[in-house]
Amino acid sequence: VQGLVIRRILPPEILGIWNFAAVVRQFVMSLDLGIMAAVNRDLPIAHGRGNEDEQQSIRTTALYITGIQSVVMAAGIVIYAWLNLGRFVDTQITALYLAAVFTLITGLVGVYVTLLQGAEHYLKLSRILIVAGMVDAAALSVGAYLFDLMGLMIAAVLSVIFRLIFL
Repeated sequence: VQGLVIRRILPPEILGIWNFAAVVRQFVMSLDLGIMAAVNRDLPIAHGRGNEDEQQSIRTTALYITGIQSVVMAAGIVIYAWLNLGRFVDTQITALYLAAVFTLITGLVGVYVTLLQGAEHYLKLSRILIVAGMVDAAALSVGAYLFDLMGLMIAAVLSVIFRLIFL
């Protein structure tokens, strides 16, 4: 829903910059070390065995590795933006910085979603994701309508932080 609303609100050149940030973030997030795939496999096994120590070890490792991975990727985006200051316009540089922030936060959100799935807390997770989806749709639409690209960026950051807090 939010994509349809945002496409109607934003002019094509501003929507292009927003999509630029999304593409950068998606590309960087695809450079994954595979820790979450391992967690998706190993955490339910440890949970089924009732081995609390192993579950805690898996959670801790996943959180640290994903956190380090997200920091390295975000730093890479910031360095790339800094090295290309003369090549991109200011809004593109801002979009790159935004992609770096999203990379940090969405990496951690992904860990918490996977940990809730692995612990079989599906009802809690579904409630959080439904509310977060509604907050995303409302915040991004209102931000885009009121303040164009900058409002969209601010709303996106606040929305992702909201998701991280409530996970």
